[in-house]
Amino acid sequence: MFINTINKIYQTVLSEKKKLQIEKAVYFLAILTFLIHISLVVLINLQILPISYYTYGGKLPNLLSTIYTPFTIILLYEIYLVIYYLPYSITIYLGKQYEIVSLIIIRSIFDQLARLPVGSVSFTFQNLKGIIYSFAALTVVLFLTFCFYKLSDDKQTTFSKEVYSSPQYYRYVVIKRGLSVVLLALFLFLLAYSVSVLNHFDSPNFGDILTIIKTMNRVFFSSFFNALILTEVLLLLCMYRISDEFEKIIRNSGFIISTVLLKLSFRTEGWVFLVMVILAILFGVVISGIYKMYKIKK
Repeated sequence: MFINTINKIYQTVLSEKKKLQIEKAVYFLAILTFLIHISLVVLINLQILPISYYTYGGKLPNLLSTIYTPFTIILLYEIYLVIYYLPYSITIYLGKQYEIVSLIIIRSIFDQLARLPVGSVSFTFQNLKGIIYSFAALTVVLFLTFCFYKLSDDKQTTFSKEVYSSPQYYRYVVIKRGLSVVLLALFLFLLAYSVSVLNHFDSPNFGDILTIIKTMNRVFFSSFFNALILTEVLLLLCMYRISDEFEKIIRNSGFIISTVLLKLSFRTEGWVFLVMVILAILFGVVISGIYKMYKIKK
């Protein structure tokens, strides 16, 4: 009865059909918010709307700042994919976490580019230092993520018949489905909480909304990755019921450490954040490589 209830809830909110529906909604929402943001920037710069509708660091907003909005929508969808792939593949589940931090870095690059004092006498190489660090870190992160997927042989995206032939493994899959539902509920709660912060502003403008989004790294992502860590530890303990293979235990333990490092990175800023992210993904790649060597040896 309990298993049937979990499966029913899971199929309602995290089925492949629901994923396709959300994918379409994200596509249209990203375009819509992008166009709205562009319209606001143009109207303010043409002085059709007062600057009070949208302040951007005390300056008039520029078109580059509009790229931040659709990337935020895409980033939220990537978080949904982390939850979606948990019951299918632990590798894709972790890889999606790496994709999330990649998008965070890309989004911050656009924000830094929009804030560059181009044409100003104060523009120096010092202004470009942060962007150069971000470019270099992004290149390393994307390469390491590619290596992680390349090394991994756990690319199952559908439940095979073998899953259902083992009662213990099937229960393990049901547990992962149940945890996915819990994570989705937590994701929606944290998202609603982040939006509710706008109530603290007397008359919030579009710039205030962007400020809230930019501070989400510390609250939203840190809290959500805490939940991911607890989820991975629980799954590691459950795995003992279906497998005592040393390499699988080491792999999943290593993946937990990688997620912990990612979580800690959200408490930092600047180059420290970039270094922490690179270390987290590098550790995941090393663990995947060691796991693959174990498999080849067998």
